[in-house]
Amino acid sequence: MFIFASKNTPFAKLLFNKLVNYYHLDNNNNNDNDNNEAEPRTWTWIQNKKELKDTLTLKNREKIQKVFFFHWSFIVPEIIFSNYECIVIHTANLPNGRGGSPIQNQISDNVVHSHVNALRMTGDLDGGDIYCRKPITLQGTLNDIWHVIAISSFDLIKSIVDLDIKCQPQAKPTSESYKRRKDNKIPFEQDANLRQIYDFIRMLDGNNYPKSYVELGAFRLEFSRASYCLDTSEILCDVKISKKD
Repeated sequence: MFIFASKNTPFAKLLFNKLVNYYHLDNNNNNDNDNNEAEPRTWTWIQNKKELKDTLTLKNREKIQKVFFFHWSFIVPEIIFSNYECIVIHTANLPNGRGGSPIQNQISDNVVHSHVNALRMTGDLDGGDIYCRKPITLQGTLNDIWHVIAISSFDLIKSIVDLDIKCQPQAKPTSESYKRRKDNKIPFEQDANLRQIYDFIRMLDGNNYPKSYVELGAFRLEFSRASYCLDTSEILCDVKISKKD
């Protein structure tokens, strides 16, 4: 049995369904070929800390082959990642780009080309050995980026499960780890330019993410669906206006 640990997001559903459908067909093909030695590759989706703790007990250690963490922000106890093969999906140009909010922080750092990595979970945040990786672009909205990450993650997970890839150590990072972002207020500093503002809007424009915003008097303006017009040097976007709490 394989475990898929992730928040319940549209792109987690996309990835989980692709895994279930692919291995359902694979299991059926094995049965058709009378390959009784191959164990069925079944998948279970865990969505919160309680489910993780209840499922990954020592008595289940022999049943569970690998645990994949896709969009997971909860701390995983050492007793779990030391007793199970836990694999994290992390988007960054490792060994740099470890830590929280990697997509937003990379876009803020003007990173365009990054990688989706599958790496071993350890006590060193995003510092475990790497199984495999795929290049991606960080262009488009956050929804666009997460869709690419989900498709790329399917290829990585499939390779690890089917080919039994062994992980390789990371090099030492040359930059500090990212901190998780907490404020989505658009930084209209004196030296800000339109491209930076456009990037700020798009990097937060995703399902279940709080949108970028500004406050004007008693009102809050939230931005989405931004496009950057090179010819006119303008940003066109949707704006939701509401009364501040």
